[in-house]
Amino acid sequence: LSHLCGDEEFDLALAAAVMNALIQVTTRMLGSTENNFTTMFYAALIGTIGSLAAVALTSVGNSGGEVLGMSAKLLNTFWPEDPWFFVVLAALTSTTFVVAFTIFKAYQLATASFLAPFTYADMAWAVIFGFFFFNEWPDVWTLVGAAILIIAGLYVVYRERVQEQQ
Repeated sequence: LSHLCGDEEFDLALAAAVMNALIQVTTRMLGSTENNFTTMFYAALIGTIGSLAAVALTSVGNSGGEVLGMSAKLLNTFWPEDPWFFVVLAALTSTTFVVAFTIFKAYQLATASFLAPFTYADMAWAVIFGFFFFNEWPDVWTLVGAAILIIAGLYVVYRERVQEQQ
């Protein structure tokens, strides 16, 4: 992806944001008409396709021109040798399943405007994890941008609630 904007970290963050937006839109669209498992299937499908596309785009050019950059050598390079990896992967997958199920259920039971403020907790958790796990702190402009997003989002929620009461 580094050829998109010239900065691989930015490109990966942008790809993650786009995939997150696609999954949220899919969840909102399907949440009111489909059961949770159908919604989870489509969200996982979008995530899988996006992840495969990201792997393909970042691998092209690094593998001698093989199709989508996938080769036995590439797979062997990233195949974990520690069996605990699979235990952790299973735990992570199970946790993700429970989280996704509860999020999809929330979208079925509540309006998006009610749930919107809870998504801003993601930013707070990102800052906390960044500080404790990576010893990083966002710069002033990042905090200003986050504040603008949060204030704008909360204003939209407030405005929608006022309109619902009228």
